[in-house]
Amino acid sequence: MKLILSHRLTGEASACPYRVVDEQGKETAWANDFLDAQHMRQLSPRSLRAYAYDLLHFARWFQNQPQSLSEINESTLLDYVRQRAGNNASCHCPPKSWKCFKTTFAWNGP
Repeated sequence: MKLILSHRLTGEASACPYRVVDEQGKETAWANDFLDAQHMRQLSPRSLRAYAYDLLHFARWFQNQPQSLSEINESTLLDYVRQRAGNNASCHCPPKSWKCFKTTFAWNGP
């Protein structure tokens, strides 16, 4: 399944304009729920877009992992950051990305 980031110019006022969706347009609920909550906090469009791309990259990586969403813990996030850094020595996980991941999974956790 290929995940992409969609930008919608119209929609519900409470919905973030950035959406993580698959190639058929089906939304990735856990990522979009987080984005909607940040939109309701009135974060800037640039912050919302940055969070959306962070979640898109994580969702693409996570779909190949042998665990369910409810099993994600800090160790899972560290594995993601290590693999991301391993693929590109100059790549790092910005503090905002780390906060995004930790907040997302505290929000959606078991």
